[in-house]
Amino acid sequence: MPCFGCAGAGWRGVLLCDGYAAYRRLAAPDRPGGLATLACSWAHLRREFYKLRDAGVSQTATWTIARMADLWAVEARVKGCDPQTRLNARGAASAPIVDELQMRWESELTGISGKSKLAEAIRYGLSRKAEFRRFLEDGRVELDNNSVERAIRPQTITRKNALFAGSEAGGQSACDADRPTMFAGGGSRDGLTDSRTAFSKPA
Repeated sequence: MPCFGCAGAGWRGVLLCDGYAAYRRLAAPDRPGGLATLACSWAHLRREFYKLRDAGVSQTATWTIARMADLWAVEARVKGCDPQTRLNARGAASAPIVDELQMRWESELTGISGKSKLAEAIRYGLSRKAEFRRFLEDGRVELDNNSVERAIRPQTITRKNALFAGSEAGGQSACDADRPTMFAGGGSRDGLTDSRTAFSKPA
């Protein structure tokens, strides 16, 4: 299997993603074919502050969630617009919000324990400043990648459920239930049989 950094060698563009460290290999200067540009999804950052707000342990987290909501409000207004229109609106309305958020986090970080959950959430955002600001520089970049996550969720759930089939018979039943979906996507019955055979063989 090729390493993650080599996957898609030669592809260059903007990748909207979370903070998974392996993605940074795509932006490495020595990457085959040239480096890619990373943009971080604000939805992933927001989740960390949501947890703290819901636990009622941080006024900064509550304030952050409220200010982030204003970013999504801007996106709702420019949804479907061309990239330049989106970029102009973000420059006027979203950039000041991002500046305010990052300045508040920097100030807050100096007065709290570095081991606290709030500090972890803040460091997640500040250590990727450029990536979180990417949507302010390119009108094609979305604020979040929620649409992609919704699209792959059924596959993720199926993968997790397959871990708990319970027995070979249970796995056979689950595979039979999934068969129409697999064939509809262009999978072959022979390929499915081969996969069953391969997975049933002892390691």
